[in-house]
Amino acid sequence: MVRTLTKSLPRHTSQVENFHSKVLPQKTSVLGHALIPFHLALCGSPGYINLLDALNSYALVKELSEALNLPAAASFKHVSPAGAAVGIELDDTEKIVYGVEDLKEPLTPLASAYARARGADRMSSFGDFIALSSPCDLSTAKIISREVSDGIIAPGYDKDALEVLSRKKGGKYCVLQVRKFTGRSCLHAMLSKKGC
Repeated sequence: MVRTLTKSLPRHTSQVENFHSKVLPQKTSVLGHALIPFHLALCGSPGYINLLDALNSYALVKELSEALNLPAAASFKHVSPAGAAVGIELDDTEKIVYGVEDLKEPLTPLASAYARARGADRMSSFGDFIALSSPCDLSTAKIISREVSDGIIAPGYDKDALEVLSRKKGGKYCVLQVRKFTGRSCLHAMLSKKGC
């Protein structure tokens, strides 16, 4: 399927980045909801590159979290990691460096992981896709709401966190929830219609 789509690439550069976007709804309906490793967008609409970022970044945070037994977060941009980190508490200086010293909510380990991952390379993270290894909490959602980002994938969302994220980008912010994930091979299976 990708080979066929590649032959019809648009000539204008501005249309190239997510030229698969119009094909995605057809592709997911062909696959059937049971075969993809996440619920269709809780809000927003992912493009092809967003899906690649979501699945690759979630594979990374899942492995990090399992290996270190800590919550993990990653920032991906154009299928490359811009930053990844685990939830180690930030001291006062690090809070200033990562731009979260003014948050009213106490930082959770997941929020600390995201602040570290995003802060690893703020320029490369601009317009990123975020992956969290644990359900998104309010503290983490508040940090995300202040950043320029295309979307997020996580295994769940606290009610307050989902409310904050669903207001981002006028309701067009892409929020995906993992429901089944067997690793990197899942991406290839999904794209080849075999399922995970």
